[in-house]
Amino acid sequence: ITVDTLNELNQNYIIWQKPVTNLINKFIVYREDTLASNSGIFYEIGRVDYVSDLSAFLDTTSYAKRRSYRYKLGVLDTCNGYTISSAVQRSMHLQNVPGNNILQRYLHWNSYEGQPQGITQYLIYRENYSLAGYELIDSVPATQTWYIDNDLTNLNDTLRKYSVAYELAAGC
Repeated sequence: ITVDTLNELNQNYIIWQKPVTNLINKFIVYREDTLASNSGIFYEIGRVDYVSDLSAFLDTTSYAKRRSYRYKLGVLDTCNGYTISSAVQRSMHLQNVPGNNILQRYLHWNSYEGQPQGITQYLIYRENYSLAGYELIDSVPATQTWYIDNDLTNLNDTLRKYSVAYELAAGC
């Protein structure tokens, strides 16, 4: 799961590896109900034809700036049979708030869910104006879901954006 940062809503993209087969008709994307009372209940939010060049779906009802979401992927085979994946993927939600002093930022995120290979560490990126992008500033073990950035030198630095990625124990 990744986030579309080109629009203000920061909507989630669900991306998967498409198997080579002639038995799949469509991929079906499911998202967990957003009501706490319906936790664990997934409903269909979209379909993607197998013959499509894309193996991705944009969840236009998500708002990644506000919260994380849990997804499942299913398939509709060429005989109209359904199979729902049991693997749940949960997006990460990053919070960036002021720290104890004006030149400090406190980052907190939820653990990514759904990587069977295991996550070894989280990589912390900060916006770098001179690079017109993000630069890696640090990493933390996979058991830690927070980071304090004490390396800001002026008030403009507090306006910089952050991103957190993860590193897998083994390749995809």
